[in-house]
Order: sequence, then C-alpha cells, then structure tokens
Amino acid sequence: MKKVIILTLILCAVLTGYASASRIHRSQYTAPLVLSAPVAAIPDPYIDDSYPTHGDSSWQNLGASATDATDGVLWSTDGMTWGNDIVYVGQTVTFKFSLYKETIGNHFADLLKAWIDWDYSGTFTSDDVTFFGEHVVNTTAPSTDRTNEVADEFYSFTFSTEILEEYIGTTSLLARVTCSESVVSAAEQIDPEWYYNNYEDWNTQFGLSEDWYNEHFYATGYLWQGEVEEYQITVAAAPVPEPATLVLLGCGLVGLGWMKRRAKK
Repeated sequence: MKKVIILTLILCAVLTGYASASRIHRSQYTAPLVLSAPVAAIPDPYIDDSYPTHGDSSWQNLGASATDATDGVLWSTDGMTWGNDIVYVGQTVTFKFSLYKETIGNHFADLLKAWIDWDYSGTFTSDDVTFFGEHVVNTTAPSTDRTNEVADEFYSFTFSTEILEEYIGTTSLLARVTCSESVVSAAEQIDPEWYYNNYEDWNTQFGLSEDWYNEHFYATGYLWQGEVEEYQITVAAAPVPEPATLVLLGCGLVGLGWMKRRAKK
C-alpha cells in the first residue's frame, strides 16, 4: 500500500510540474493604449462631434504626475494589484482614475468622466457612461488670479462594477478630465479664453449643479482644459480549473481515502 501511495505522490509531482511549466501567465496580456487625442487649436465651430481634443493639461492631467504617461486609468480585481490586465466574467473590477494638477486655476471644479462601450456599438454614448466625478477647486470666484498658482497635487476617483457574460470580448474605455469653465464655454460655443476674460456670465459656473456638468460633458468635441485617454479592456469567460489544480485535488482525495482505511484497521 505504501508503494502505491509513493507512486501516486510521484505522479502528482510530475503532472503538477508539467502543468505549471505550460501555464500561460496572464499578466503578460495588457490592454494597450489605442488613442491619445492630439493637442489642437480651437476648431471652428467649438464643438466638433467627430473626436475629443484638449488644448492645455496644466490644470487637469490624467495620471499620477505631470508627465504625459499612459497611467491615468488602472483597474484591479483584488484592490492591491493595479494595471490594465485581462478581466474575467464574474469578477468585481475596481477602476481607478488618477488626476494630476500642476496649477490651481480660477475655475469652480475639475471634472472627470468615463465611458465604456459595453454594448460594442463602436461609439461612446450617454448609455455608456460609467462614472462622473467632480472635485471642487474654488467654491466662489477667486479674488486673486490663481491661474499660475502651483498646486502639484494628485488625487483619484474609483468605482467598481461586476463583469457580466455579455461583456465578453475586447472593448474600449474612454476617460476625459477637464474643468467647469471649459464645459460651460463649450456648451455656449464661446472661445474659452475670451469667455474667461470678457464674458459677464463667467461666474455662472459656480452656481451650476453636478447633474448639469454631467449632462453637458461629452465624449467628443473640443474642451480647452484637460486631457483624454482611451484604453482597451479584454473580457474573457471565467477560467476553468487548470490541470495542476485537478491533479492536486485528486492526490488529496487519494491520501484522505488511505488515511480512512488505515484508521479502520
């Protein structure tokens, strides 16, 4: 009987080693950045529905620093390991959006919005909105100019969602950051720099609701301040147990059965 057990354990070790050697390391599969909108001059008209562009990211930059790195959006399934890896049906995924401010500015709030094309329509619509966040910078119009006042701060927004079977495939996530002033001037189709310096209703932005900003913050069009990044998200079916796991389970059952037989004797 002991020989049978020893042979079984040797077989388990061999099969486990084989399964481990042939295992695919999923951490190698990252979602590449597929779009980073170029800085552009103010188009005419000010709202262009074909693509998203921004003019200056000094006040809102996606990422943990002033460098234009593609680290503005990360996700995790355990709250500890962050990246852009493949996700699986049934997992709860937490998305983290990071925003860096080089300077403070005179606007009411920094705004962040994210869309995920879960229905694979190829476009980002109001149905694809997954998150909207508002970070108040000035509660009232500043009495002194804060345009070049150093901020050098970074903060993040997070939200979690469950990955459904209908999400299987590779789709896109679009994230934009901007300011309240940019959204108001775009909604009114006014040159944002002229709007700041001359428009008598500039203070209007301090009285508008969060819902108003969410409604008028679009996935396309020109916004003076901020930045945009787009990522691919790959969703796969829940993985089946690997051969090594099944072999170890079998070894455990064999060992348990032998112990019970020995106890009876």
